[in-house]
Amino acid sequence: MNPRLAAARALAAVLAGKASLGSSLPPLLDKVEQRDRGLAQDLAFGTARWQPRLALIADKLLQKPFKAADRDVEALLLIGLYQLFYTRIPAHAAIGETVACVDKLKKPSLKGLLNAVLRNAQRDGEALIASLERDPVLHSAHPRWLQKALKAHWPEQWQAICAANNAHPPLILRVNRR
Repeated sequence: MNPRLAAARALAAVLAGKASLGSSLPPLLDKVEQRDRGLAQDLAFGTARWQPRLALIADKLLQKPFKAADRDVEALLLIGLYQLFYTRIPAHAAIGETVACVDKLKKPSLKGLLNAVLRNAQRDGEALIASLERDPVLHSAHPRWLQKALKAHWPEQWQAICAANNAHPPLILRVNRR
């Protein structure tokens, strides 16, 4: 299975509120080739980490939101945006591979839409982010309800908490001496 498709299916279950990423991703990773599992995990967890920010960008790029039945294509869009803004994957590869996954979802009518939105994001991404500069969700990548709760409980540290939540965890290696 394509790593982008696996990440999108896992993320679609999360967006629909049916599962957590921890429960929806592992069965799909078993279907992904060994060499691509790291990419699938990075796409799924990275997109989930930046989902509020990516959703805000997607809302600006789309004329109307996706239907509930197209949650998997919405997840693909967020994964494509994550690749464009947060990875070193070349833009042409990120867009091409992500759009190709729409055929595997058996929704070819949305292929042109996904391609157009990702190309617009590639072309106008910096200007789009600049236009959203005042929105606190864009800066912290945390939903407004969570920001309110953090501000209420930790008014001095809430920004540091948001920054720590967005940081990649450290790499830890352990030697088994047995």
